[in-house]
Amino acid sequence: MKYDYDEMSPITNNKCVMCDYAKNGTVSKLCMESGYTTSTLHKYNDDEDLESLAEVKMPDILVSTKKIDPLGYSWYLSVIPTVPAVLTPFPTDGTWVWAVIPNGTGEDKKPAMLFAQEDFSKAMDELQRMINESRTKQEEE
Repeated sequence: MKYDYDEMSPITNNKCVMCDYAKNGTVSKLCMESGYTTSTLHKYNDDEDLESLAEVKMPDILVSTKKIDPLGYSWYLSVIPTVPAVLTPFPTDGTWVWAVIPNGTGEDKKPAMLFAQEDFSKAMDELQRMINESRTKQEEE
């Protein structure tokens, strides 16, 4: 899938970041090469303990892989929940991979698809494929 990018990534040093500008002024950013994400809510002063308070609720894998860019923004691995599936980092043997985990139960439940760390864009493409498939099924019903 082809994307239009807004900014350079501090993670990969390539122009591969998509930005979402909310009406309340918050800017969310997603590096489409690495899968790291941040927002204007993830910049903290040294005097504030807000970051550690927010991280208390985060899975360990997100906290342990956090990166801080030169402007002081904390970047975390993405967790993207959708109706048909969730894209998430998945711990494995002391490291991690990207997983697209379909929602569903019983006979409808499909196995998770795993992607290497450097294959975030492939994992996103699979998630988008599943979203499109789900929409098509809904339209047919």
